[in-house]
Amino acid sequence: MKQLHFCVTLKEDVVVSARSATSGGHETLTWLPGSAFLGAVAGRLYPKLGEHAWTVFHSGQVRFANALPVDYQGRIGLPMPLCFYEPKYPGEEADKTPTNRARSDWDRPGLQPKQCREGYLLEDGGVYHPPRGFRLKTAIDRGKGYRARDGQLFGYQYLEQGSRWWLHIDADDQVADALLEQVAEALTADPVYIGRSRSAEFGRVAIEPVAAPAWPHSPHDGQLLLLYCLSDIALRDAGTGMPALQPTAAAYGLPAGRFVAGRSHLRFRSYAPFNAHRGAHDLERQVICAGSVLVFEPNAPLSQEELTTLAEKLRQGVGDYRTDGLGQIWLNPPFLAGARFVPFQFRLGLPAGQGNAKMSEAEQQLAGWLQEEYTRRRHGAKAADLARKWADDLLLVAGAPSVSQWQQLAEKASLANNLDSL
Repeated sequence: MKQLHFCVTLKEDVVVSARSATSGGHETLTWLPGSAFLGAVAGRLYPKLGEHAWTVFHSGQVRFANALPVDYQGRIGLPMPLCFYEPKYPGEEADKTPTNRARSDWDRPGLQPKQCREGYLLEDGGVYHPPRGFRLKTAIDRGKGYRARDGQLFGYQYLEQGSRWWLHIDADDQVADALLEQVAEALTADPVYIGRSRSAEFGRVAIEPVAAPAWPHSPHDGQLLLLYCLSDIALRDAGTGMPALQPTAAAYGLPAGRFVAGRSHLRFRSYAPFNAHRGAHDLERQVICAGSVLVFEPNAPLSQEELTTLAEKLRQGVGDYRTDGLGQIWLNPPFLAGARFVPFQFRLGLPAGQGNAKMSEAEQQLAGWLQEEYTRRRHGAKAADLARKWADDLLLVAGAPSVSQWQQLAEKASLANNLDSL
């Protein structure tokens, strides 16, 4: 399998809607869908490729993966595995390492588990949240002096400019190198616009080729197969043509075995993507969400050679819409090898001029202060959650302080200069 790797830098805020509904609050995806980059390339190359356009855009031989976020150190964020659980109330335990319930039961008696769902997993177990913002807008009534049109107030949630993303394009071995070179040239030629409202102030990105990141080694485990979904998975029943959400070994190209439902952790969603070229929505897709973990137990243990062959096969993707970035699977990832999270290494080689190595001393000081401020606020939020839990517990105790007594206590505490005087 051939691959091309790129670093995508947002030069403007980017809007990629999570759903097609026009009512309710707008929400953006936290990744950049592969279909956005496919559309950008098709807009430039489709008329030029002739009969080869089918190979690049329709045959499934060339696949545009979803772009995943990269933090300021170059660490690639992976969709949070849904098999990870942590204590519901922060501060109850010093060890914050999440428990992997795909391989073990909850191992912290007396503590209530909470599923990890938000953010992206980093190599050291940290959680990265791509920066997002919200912008309120209104339609303009040109017939009434360009004033705001009645009843046309709306808002966009967006991914903030300056953030970086890892994009890769996979191609079968039979795809000519010359075709891939044309794809790379079309993708890296400025300007590139993706997402919604590209004609306004959103959507411009810069795309640069980078070296392939070193793929972490997966440990040998032929008795239990863990399929980690790097993207949404859209399967279809071969007999009826209907969406298939019940996992089976055959649907994923696995050897005969059983699906271990008690260890698997799945979420689902349905959406109808908007096709800008046709100006209409595509068919609705019912998918297994990125971050889901499916556990299978083969009838016979697999050897190391069989696991390697199976992993390479799965890296080509499964199911429908693989050209648009769906169907990305990772077999037995290293961070799911134990009962708790296992650290790993997965970084992107940033283009020249990016990353801390090229920062001035003042910029490094600013970055350090921002990191400290982020940590302080995060701990403050955890402290507030813990304080609310203590307050709830105190309400259950007979003779607990009243609201006015708590206010008097807060006034006394505000006059304290240090812990001893408090």
